[in-house]
Amino acid sequence: MLALMDRSLMGTSYLLCPSYGAAYVVCQPKTSLNSYYFELSLRTPNAVTELKRYSRGITDFRLRLYWDEFKNICVLVPSVDEINAILNSISAVNHTYDNLITVAERQILLLKERRTALISAAVTGKNRRKKLASPTIKSKQQGRRCMI
Repeated sequence: MLALMDRSLMGTSYLLCPSYGAAYVVCQPKTSLNSYYFELSLRTPNAVTELKRYSRGITDFRLRLYWDEFKNICVLVPSVDEINAILNSISAVNHTYDNLITVAERQILLLKERRTALISAAVTGKNRRKKLASPTIKSKQQGRRCMI
């Protein structure tokens, strides 16, 4: 069970996990800037590389970033208007992709229904095609009809 303890140290709180005996630093914003911007910017490849530089551990999947290193990382902070413009742009792109995903999922569903209907018709014999007569053409060389 997780318990949140309200101890403040340099603007942070600690999240203690008694079952594991580990402590996690939870950073709380000191300004009214939109923290979602910083979440997204810290997930970029360049930011991840920078965060890894300050992390410690034996292998990539065991890296730990401690507060003493994390607090020294510099992050560019655009103006509030720029942050809002960036987030609005990201939101519009996400909305477009969400719509495309919805359309693709609907098409996949319809194709699955069509496949099921075709299989059912083939098994029950309702999908027998009429044998078409083979088309013939007149051979220019011999003046007779040939089967193609």
